[in-house]
Amino acid sequence: PEAINGRLAMVGFLAGAGAELFGAGPLLKQAGSASQPVLLVFALLIAASVIPVVKGGEGDYSKSLDDFQLPKEVFSKQMELVHGRAAMAGVFGMLVLEALIGRAVL
Repeated sequence: PEAINGRLAMVGFLAGAGAELFGAGPLLKQAGSASQPVLLVFALLIAASVIPVVKGGEGDYSKSLDDFQLPKEVFSKQMELVHGRAAMAGVFGMLVLEALIGRAVL
């Protein structure tokens, strides 16, 4: 689930930041102007996170944090998790900054 959520966060961050650069406004305004697609993506995120748990998979999120180190290989599963976590933090950071300053960050 973390890999799927990370990939979606990477796409979401790139799309949101790119749209901000081209004048679409803050992330929440972007989400509000296309509420049905945003709700569909949220539903898919929830399904992608819940299905492995329901099927009996334990997930690897908590185990991956126990002995986490930055990987030396560029294209690896660990590096994808690092980028996914960075994208999740980026989206959250953009939302917080936009709420604080009241306008688009970029």
